[in-house]
Amino acid sequence: MSDQDADLQLGEEPASPVLPEERYAAAARTTQRRYVSRIDEHGREHWEVKEIETAPLKYAVHYHGPWETLHDGVQRAVRAHARALSDAGVPVLLESFSRMVTNRQGHTEMAVWGMVEEEVMREVGELVLTEATHIVPRIKHIVNGLGADQLLSLLAPRRLSDCATYEESEQKLNWWLSWTVAFTVWETTTVDDEVAGILARCAQCWVPSDCNRQALIASGVPESKVFTVPHPYDPHGDIRKLGARPARPAPLAGMVDAERRFYAVGKWEPRKCYPETLLAFLLAFRPGDSASLVLKTSRLGWRGYLGVDELLPRLLKEQPVKDNGWTTEALSRHVRIITDVVSDAELLELHYRSNIYVSAAVGEGYGLPAFDAVVAGNRLIYVGGTGPETFARETDYRIAPEGEAPAHPAYGWGDRKTQRMGLAALVAALRGASRPQWGALEPPDARFSKESVGALMRGLILQMGSPESKRCLANGGREP
Repeated sequence: MSDQDADLQLGEEPASPVLPEERYAAAARTTQRRYVSRIDEHGREHWEVKEIETAPLKYAVHYHGPWETLHDGVQRAVRAHARALSDAGVPVLLESFSRMVTNRQGHTEMAVWGMVEEEVMREVGELVLTEATHIVPRIKHIVNGLGADQLLSLLAPRRLSDCATYEESEQKLNWWLSWTVAFTVWETTTVDDEVAGILARCAQCWVPSDCNRQALIASGVPESKVFTVPHPYDPHGDIRKLGARPARPAPLAGMVDAERRFYAVGKWEPRKCYPETLLAFLLAFRPGDSASLVLKTSRLGWRGYLGVDELLPRLLKEQPVKDNGWTTEALSRHVRIITDVVSDAELLELHYRSNIYVSAAVGEGYGLPAFDAVVAGNRLIYVGGTGPETFARETDYRIAPEGEAPAHPAYGWGDRKTQRMGLAALVAALRGASRPQWGALEPPDARFSKESVGALMRGLILQMGSPESKRCLANGGREP
């Protein structure tokens, strides 16, 4: 295959020279690889690559983003969206930023099987092994906090450095971005001008929340290019299998049997506002009130930010807290901070035994644990102008933001801002939030289902490309 032929494998009817990617320009073949499992005579599950006879795909969408880690929020989102798009009938090649797939043509990159937890491979294993002769368009799933140079290094091909002139480089970059969907999430209310300028050159920009969409549009990305693509949930997934709860589930061991059981899940970091959440709880309630709070978090240290172990002793010294009657012993019955690693089953139990999720984060692009709480049928407290507003219901409690504030300097986000939340407003939210009826399981809006999100992504993808690519992608990647 000549360089010119390899170039033309990536797209069709290009308006400018096409950049070659021989790694994906696979010759036509009659086999495809799939990551499959088998059960041995001892009942143990083993995973292996098998060749399956099939007609070769002509087109597939290249979904590029980190996906290997089971519990990481961004990587979980990459897997869920790639799976939803594939289940909607659009063939997907899933590739990580950090690991490449060893392909049949002998281009040796790092193979993924054997290095990733089996739950992950069960979810997306076959997508990692997709092969097609044309890979277009590309979805680049990127994270918040990137500068313009970092963003460009993820969106642009390595071959731009081979260009002889700046004009040639810009011409090739523009062509490349014209086939690219930038799928990004932002924890801040603003986007750097240079970053917005790069995103504006992409064919489309997908964001998980309405507040992210507003931030990009306000920063100069054309409104016609920015689409809200929320996180999909599986109507038959583990959380929904919890089903209707009994009249009153037992509390966590050693905790009071409270009517209102507040909880939150996430990393210990400034934008999550867990110290403020704890203080607000101690100001909103007294020992003996039918209220409890559980935080599932981590022990990550942040320079200039109070750690988990330092916080509670300091809060108990606050005069308003002492005036409310809080002591170390009373605190142990009403408040629990979990920093150990928990299993999926234990996390589901936390959703099951709780009923009001507190998302006091002032910088939240979406908020997957809060979304899980909604899927589980629990009430939600959230800050307006953050990600959870996208999926909040009328029965949830919105805290009106009090303007904007600079992001914590430890993030290194420069002049970017987050929402500002007042402590009094959070205290009022905790006191005023009503719990759902035990035994109820309110379903989320249908537009967040895996089927609905997959259909949305499919429709957006089929707006791109030539008539040929649209026909093939609509037909599962093959010629109609």
